[in-house]
Amino acid sequence: MHGYVVYAVPTLYYQWGTSPEGRFVRIGFGAGVGAARFSGTVRLSTGEVVHTSQHDVEPRLAVSNFLIARWNHVGIQFSFASPRVYGDGTTPSQDASIYATYTFNF
Repeated sequence: MHGYVVYAVPTLYYQWGTSPEGRFVRIGFGAGVGAARFSGTVRLSTGEVVHTSQHDVEPRLAVSNFLIARWNHVGIQFSFASPRVYGDGTTPSQDASIYATYTFNF
């Protein structure tokens, strides 16, 4: 499978605590638009081989959410963003990015 996926997702968040003190929890959710153009062959877990493609750039709903927490010099972050796109009109495809990070700020 090869191609590209782009998305823009404005995200609203709420924060408990204050950033200057270095202690806070921030949670956010968002919705926006995403698009993809791709083609290729996919082997499913059942062994079936499926060819799928998306040649028109058609906007679709994209979602995002995240959780960031920081306590003094130690931080943790989880985030997820994904547009849902359809291949040849019948096969749903999804690109998802999930990040889990640990940060030591000094």
